[in-house]
Amino acid sequence: MNVVPGEAFRQVTDDEVDFFADRGYVKLPRLISPELAGELLARAQAIAGPDCRDGDKDPTDRKEGWFYDRHEMHLRDDLYAEVYTDRSIGVAAARLLGRDMPIRAFLNLVVVKPAAPPEGEWAPGETPWHQDYGGIPVVGTTINFWIALNKMTPDMGTVQFMEGSHRLGIYGHHPERWPRLDGLPTTEPMTLEPGDATSHMSLMFHRAGTNVTDTPRWGFIVLCFPADAPYTGGYKEQTDGLGLVPGQPIDHPRFPLLYDPVPEPAVR
Repeated sequence: MNVVPGEAFRQVTDDEVDFFADRGYVKLPRLISPELAGELLARAQAIAGPDCRDGDKDPTDRKEGWFYDRHEMHLRDDLYAEVYTDRSIGVAAARLLGRDMPIRAFLNLVVVKPAAPPEGEWAPGETPWHQDYGGIPVVGTTINFWIALNKMTPDMGTVQFMEGSHRLGIYGHHPERWPRLDGLPTTEPMTLEPGDATSHMSLMFHRAGTNVTDTPRWGFIVLCFPADAPYTGGYKEQTDGLGLVPGQPIDHPRFPLLYDPVPEPAVR
């Protein structure tokens, strides 16, 4: 299956942009086609096994407390490479963030919450409330696209957001330590069809429950950032040793430039 260049992701609507600006997150039905989601799922399962426990692994892949994963899928499969580097995701990121700016991709990964295991066997459980801020070592907000590769229901541990938390600053993890977050309303766990997505800015607190069904939950994550944002110099596996200069924008082929606005012609 080939992706038409620049068209892997549908464009976000004005209403979705407004919702994101107000809430810090948005649900994006059919951000990619169900057919593309199904093909990405099949390819991920061929690489990682039916529940991401087996198959091809490298040192960046971890059995985390939150999920099983496979990082940098674009280096393992040509369809993932086409999707990950598609211009349309950069356009969507710039639109949602509210500025016509260049956008780079930072990383991508497949994440799986497996089916409920037999009694006594460990499996990833609840994802606690947290912010993503700092996950990309640049100054300012970044954006996450989380795409469902199979149908997901609330009992599979789908995402919830803490309404209004994106306006209150950097807290990281452990919101129970911060009284200002007490009492903020939380969204209900979502139902997602293959190809549906959620997107949120890095200051948005979010969580997900445990998958208590007999079906693994498969998602594909793409993290993006403003290409003109200064690099902080903070340590990350993805940036360490690349010779990046703190205070300067990240400009390295490891982080594909997805979108760069076309400058307006000079007035004569």
